[in-house]
Amino acid sequence: MYRGMTHVASYETLGFDAPHLFDALTEMTSAQRDTLPFGVVGLDDEGLVVSYNQAEAALSGLTPSRVVGRRFFKDVAPCADVPSVSHRFFEADEVDEVVPFVFALRMTPTPVRIRLLKRAGAQLGFLIVERA
Repeated sequence: MYRGMTHVASYETLGFDAPHLFDALTEMTSAQRDTLPFGVVGLDDEGLVVSYNQAEAALSGLTPSRVVGRRFFKDVAPCADVPSVSHRFFEADEVDEVVPFVFALRMTPTPVRIRLLKRAGAQLGFLIVERA
């Protein structure tokens, strides 16, 4: 397990700014990601949503069943299809960067921090979302 953690409950203390968050997320199951206090959106290299945790569903008002399998930047959150978010995510082979952002589609404008996490060769990249 992630950095010597021996049980699922250890993931519950993982924070938005954790230095090895990408590693932990790739090892976690969907149920484990659901225990996190911040949103986690797992994207494949085409931008399709593969994973969408409960914290993100609560923040966005969209259930995982409405989001998984859809293009995040085109169908789910087109407001995030901007250079500071989608372009940074897709243009780099590897990224670990925090971007201040305001989600405004289908909801009251909501200031957030988005952490873009991606590694070359990994099956998933992640958008981590925390209310600002």
